[in-house]
Amino acid sequence: MSNSTIHSTPSNAKAPRCGILAPAFALPDATQSAEAEPVRLRAWRQRRPVLLALLPAEAGEQRVAWLRALAARRDDLDYARAVTLAIVGGDREAVRALWRQADVAFPLLADASGETLAAYLGARHTLPALALVNRYSVLLALLPAADASAAPDLDAALTEFAYAEQEDCECTIPAWPAEEDEL
Repeated sequence: MSNSTIHSTPSNAKAPRCGILAPAFALPDATQSAEAEPVRLRAWRQRRPVLLALLPAEAGEQRVAWLRALAARRDDLDYARAVTLAIVGGDREAVRALWRQADVAFPLLADASGETLAAYLGARHTLPALALVNRYSVLLALLPAADASAAPDLDAALTEFAYAEQEDCECTIPAWPAEEDEL
């Protein structure tokens, strides 16, 4: 498994452990028409890693800040080949309004029942978190916000994705080659 120093879990014991299959979901994309097919995690299985922004309704305005922070790092996330999805607590129309307010280019998935957020964060979820899922649908890390005003830890997420990509490599080069000035 990967660098355990960046793995953390919410205080609720019902949140999933890292290293197991990530909870599956099929949620409506609030950025698309109501007739569009739901978005499923398994759509990226064996293709690309997925960065999930888990944004409970209780997080309020912090959700907009998180969405904008993710959008600002789009180039870095693209370089990591990570698909970015936001799972947002609330009905489709409320999530669509949040999407318009945040003005981001990635899908916002409406979790009206809160079941998907609870599957990732535990039943008493109130703070946002990032969930990192590798291309085999294994949950690599949960990176919850430290408090109500904390920004997402995208540097830790990108490090985790880079480590997972090296770990998955079946080539013979070392996982972390020495820097040129160290030689």
